[in-house]
Amino acid sequence: MDTLLQYIKPWMQWSISKSKVRMKWMMEQKAQAVHQRLDAFELRVLPQRLSQSLPLRHPVDEVVITALFGDDMPPPDSLRSTRKNLHSGRTSNDAQA
Repeated sequence: MDTLLQYIKPWMQWSISKSKVRMKWMMEQKAQAVHQRLDAFELRVLPQRLSQSLPLRHPVDEVVITALFGDDMPPPDSLRSTRKNLHSGRTSNDAQA
């Protein structure tokens, strides 16, 4: 058993080192491919500019709501009136039937 291990251990070390070299080469190739794609499309990160129409005191959420709904946002229906309408609709249908 010891003699077999003496032959296998150097082979395993050689195989591991060869695998590490191959993986390093593959990762370099993938990185080069990504850089080539970026160069091809000339992707650039532009500095973000704040819009002058929006005041700086607004938090991001308020800016989004204002942009979507504007200044005139109708108040939500009250829960009481919603329930009242549902019940009144049922009673009128039952009375007609």
